[in-house]
Amino acid sequence: MVNTPSPRKRARTSQNDDDDDDEIAPLDLDKTPVRPSGSSTRSASTFHAALVTRPAFSTAQPSSETSRSRSSSPSKRFQKIGSLLALAVPVHFTKTPVLGTALPSDAKGLFKTLSAVRAKVRLLPAVLRSHPDFRGDDEILESMWADDSEGQGTIEAHEAARRRQEELRRIVAESTDASNEGRFESGWNNLVHTPILKLATRDMPRLIIEPVMSAQIMPAFRPLLASGQQLLLPSSSSVSSTTGSSHASDHGGVAAVPAPRPVAAIGLSVHKMVDYVVALRPSDTLRALIDAFLLGEPRERDSINQTRYMPLQKRPAPIFIETKTTSGVQDGASVQLGVWLAAWYERLRTLTALAGSPQEKLITLPLIQVTSGVWTLMFAVDEGTQIRVRHRDWKIGDTDSTVGIYQLQASLVALGKWMENTFEPWFTDLLERAVENRRRIASQLAG
Repeated sequence: MVNTPSPRKRARTSQNDDDDDDEIAPLDLDKTPVRPSGSSTRSASTFHAALVTRPAFSTAQPSSETSRSRSSSPSKRFQKIGSLLALAVPVHFTKTPVLGTALPSDAKGLFKTLSAVRAKVRLLPAVLRSHPDFRGDDEILESMWADDSEGQGTIEAHEAARRRQEELRRIVAESTDASNEGRFESGWNNLVHTPILKLATRDMPRLIIEPVMSAQIMPAFRPLLASGQQLLLPSSSSVSSTTGSSHASDHGGVAAVPAPRPVAAIGLSVHKMVDYVVALRPSDTLRALIDAFLLGEPRERDSINQTRYMPLQKRPAPIFIETKTTSGVQDGASVQLGVWLAAWYERLRTLTALAGSPQEKLITLPLIQVTSGVWTLMFAVDEGTQIRVRHRDWKIGDTDSTVGIYQLQASLVALGKWMENTFEPWFTDLLERAVENRRRIASQLAG
């Protein structure tokens, strides 16, 4: 009889297989496959030894602790929006029929501006009245046209408006094709979302549209569960090697002293967070403050944001954008947005603590969700012991129609002005107080 060799078991593909965060992430169909490294075989004796030590060959009963851990798989725990309530600072997504009255005072100005854009009054450039793209469009009302006196009468303004219309028309065509062809999320991002984001902010040089599909939340700012465990995100460094607080920074300064973070971790099935952020190119004053602040931060907190992704280390990024292709995956989109938001709050609370006002409320943030070509806005409100995201399918534009894309463009411009005129002064003041208080503490310790 011919001897049949024992089946060979595939070797581990990484020397870090035992790391806490070596969790299997969901299959990413857009990711290029890579060949596993290392040996692909093991000896028959090793395979035999592995078999006889498996629980199936043992008379011992599995422990109740193991049974409990299997019955509540952590990778399933964060696929639904309700799972965000398990965080130490829970994130509540609350549908609010009347948004304006429910928002705090710091969001009233932005809400009013965006409401005016939603009304679509004087939205379209007057110089394009005779443009063929606008003829026969029954969605266009007389009130949507801007006045001729609004600085659009020059030849230069006319040509600029025509060129922009050409670009907007191409984006609408790409959006229509993406919908009809059933393109994946990456196709929408590359062909539709990135172009409109770049075009809308072209005249605002201090704003940066940053794709962050692969950016990871730093372990120090991963949200804690109410149980005291920390969220463990796939494809990131080991929690045990980087968590905990440090009184002295790597640069020799005095750092903020948040409570030590538990080393126990729980897995999260979300394999990416959000798709884009809108970052701010800081003014000279703010840049100097950021440099001074980070000089005193330890290695595990050496970013002004919640991620160590290099383009965002020194650029505040308060607007988050999550994109999806169908409404059927809304829960997953909200979870990803909620976790990224909770991590941002973790980062900013270290600043309020260092500034000497740990109970200070953080600024209300606009959050954007995109489903295919439709863009909606929500507001994240700091309520102290919880974060409440107020929403009501509040559409700020779309890329499916001429009127919709002009509305979206105007909404993005309004959000950009909010970053420059509201967020930056607030953030500069907070950071200034944090840096000054750190210096005072250092002086007291030295004396």
